[in-house]
Formats: sequence, structure tokens, C-alpha cells
Amino acid sequence: IKFPYKLPPLMQRGAEMEEQFDEWFSENSAYAVAEEPSVSVPAFAMIHDDMKDKKNELFWKYVMGEHSFEEMMKQFDAYKKEVDFDSILAEINGKL
Repeated sequence: IKFPYKLPPLMQRGAEMEEQFDEWFSENSAYAVAEEPSVSVPAFAMIHDDMKDKKNELFWKYVMGEHSFEEMMKQFDAYKKEVDFDSILAEINGKL
């Protein structure tokens, strides 16, 4: 978003954040899911709350400027590997 005037720092940060998310979603829309799976997968149930907490933790660190958007995504990808999310996702997709 380009304005013909300078935004206050907080609003500028918000505009930059929105731009970064929009860019990520446009490049990764095939992987972005707006809702949780409608099937029961025990492995997902076991990590559900932890995954939500990790997502929120990383997001708020990004909002507070503790790390970049790229670092947030890198850390979340590392977390997904740690919990073997690819196999959980395959199980979810196999039941849909």
C-alpha cells in the first residue's frame, strides 16, 4: 500500500505486515487452509493445541518485531518437521 504521505510507525508496520501476508498467500494459496479438518485423526488431535500455541507465539514475536516474516515462517516450518506434520496431513487427506 503506497500513500502520498508518511504513516505513523504503527500503521506503517501494519501495512507492511499485511503486504507480507498477502504476498505469502498469493504464492502459497494451494497450501493455505481456512478451517480445520472435518475428520478425526488422533495424531492431529495430539498436536492441535500445541500447534495453535506455536503459531500464536511465532506470530506475536513477528508482530512485536522480534523476528522477520521469513524467520516466523522458517520457525513454523521447522516445528512442522519436528512433529512430522507431513505424515499427519497425509492421513487427514486420506480420510477426506
